[in-house]
Amino acid sequence: MLHFSLGPGMNRPVEVATRPKLALQSYLDALLYDATEVLEEPVSSIDEFQAAVLEEQAFDARMQAQIKPRAVAVAAPAPVAVKVQVAAPAPVVEVAPVIVAEAVQVEVVQVEEAVPTVALVEPVAELSTLAAQRTPTPPPTSDGRPAWAAEPFECLLFDVAGLTLAVPLVCLGSIYPLAGQELTPLFGQPDWFLGILPCQAGNLKVLDTARWIMPDRYRDDFRQGLQYVISVQGYGW
Repeated sequence: MLHFSLGPGMNRPVEVATRPKLALQSYLDALLYDATEVLEEPVSSIDEFQAAVLEEQAFDARMQAQIKPRAVAVAAPAPVAVKVQVAAPAPVVEVAPVIVAEAVQVEVVQVEEAVPTVALVEPVAELSTLAAQRTPTPPPTSDGRPAWAAEPFECLLFDVAGLTLAVPLVCLGSIYPLAGQELTPLFGQPDWFLGILPCQAGNLKVLDTARWIMPDRYRDDFRQGLQYVISVQGYGW
């Protein structure tokens, strides 16, 4: 509510008509003044915030300027020769590695070696018994022939590949069958050597009589007809 006092001279019709306008104008001026003051406060607060931000940025710039390293040129130190006494290296002694082996128990089994048995060939006839019944053989004569050749003597005839051979009875030993027997060959022997025949008298060296006596007339099929081995007294043949 507005109270207006009427002073002297204010009761004129013109002044009374303008009083409401003046009161309204005063009220509007008061409102405008209050609004201006309210709007000016944010502007001042914004200026203070910008000033604080600028101050903080200036402070950060000063700190970075202080932290930033400065390159300073420094002359390289001159090399200094220092005499150092170095002791001679100690000789290296090579030590052989020691190997410790655990004792191993080995069971030893005795195995009896099997000795192959060789079947000895038994003679078909002992011709030496017949010669022993005769008189003792005299010593050789001066011409190199045996003494029994100076008088009549007995012989056995053998057919060897169509050739008949006479062998004095006093020179014969035993007759062994050759059928079913395996001869042991020996290396480095001539072609007429057939091999070794084990017998009761020992190991006989068996030779092919036909190839030995008549090598020019010998044929390979002659060997298929071999049947007996005759030993000669005083020789291992």
